[in-house]
Formats: sequence, structure tokens, C-alpha cells
Amino acid sequence: MIVFTSNLGADILCGNDPLHPYREEPNGDVSPNVRDAVMDIVSQNYAPEFMNRIDEFIIFKRLSTEALRDIVDIRLKELQTRLDDRRVTLEVDDHVRSWLAERGYDPKFGARPLNRLISRQIGNGLADKIIRGEIKTGDTAVVKINAKGDGLVVGTAESLSV
Repeated sequence: MIVFTSNLGADILCGNDPLHPYREEPNGDVSPNVRDAVMDIVSQNYAPEFMNRIDEFIIFKRLSTEALRDIVDIRLKELQTRLDDRRVTLEVDDHVRSWLAERGYDPKFGARPLNRLISRQIGNGLADKIIRGEIKTGDTAVVKINAKGDGLVVGTAESLSV
């Protein structure tokens, strides 16, 4: 089995194409009109000989809020696994998780920006605090939304309680 992915038709799936408004069926599937519009774009970009050799095309629908929160949780668990060697516990409350899900998703690019956001906002902050000795073995690293609401801060409960 070989799987190819593409962003062809992403404007339609993002709802940015006025000629083909994004719609889902009651069962949650992408509407046939949207699917046809995306496949028209795919067909314009690949030779018929290539298209004929592909057995199945799957048009992915937009990620739901619940799916994004699940992805946030998965990425934070992966980060926690990396911290386990240092016996550092990562504490991220629901407000921060929602903040990440809202800001880390772009309908055009899916959840890939979410990975970069977590890496930049949390991973880099953790690395900096660990290198500086502000978070040590046995500590709990706490992640909070900054005062402006436009970023995250990482520290210990004591350092962020001010």
C-alpha cells in the first residue's frame, strides 16, 4: 500500500473558494460537490495515466475541535515522555490546551502548525529553563498563558505564582 498526500484543493476544503462552498453531509462526510471540485483540481495537475493507476482517493474533512484537542494531548504526552528521563513532570491546564488547539490549527495546512507551536512555545521554553537550571530533576514544569494572551510561559509553580 502506498499513500500519497496533497494540498491540492485545500482552498475548497478551507472554505476559501466562493464557487465551491465547503459542506459536509449529515453523516460527516465531505459533500459530493466539494469532493468533485477537489478531484477536478487534482485531475488538472496529474496526468490521466497516473490518475488511472490510483485505486482510491480519500478527501479528508476539516479537523474538529475535539480532534485538535486530542492532537494537543498526544503531542504533550510525547513531550512528557522526553522529560521522563529527567524526572520532570509537565503540567498543562485545559486553558493552555485550548489555546494551543485554537492557535495551532490552520485549515489549509492541518495540524502541522500545531506541532511547531508546541515546539516553539513549550519545547523551547523548557529547554531554556532546564539549561539555566531553573527547572531541575524532580520539578514540575508548569505552562501558563502569558499576561497578553499571545504566548505561553514555562516555569515552576513557584516562579509563575507571582
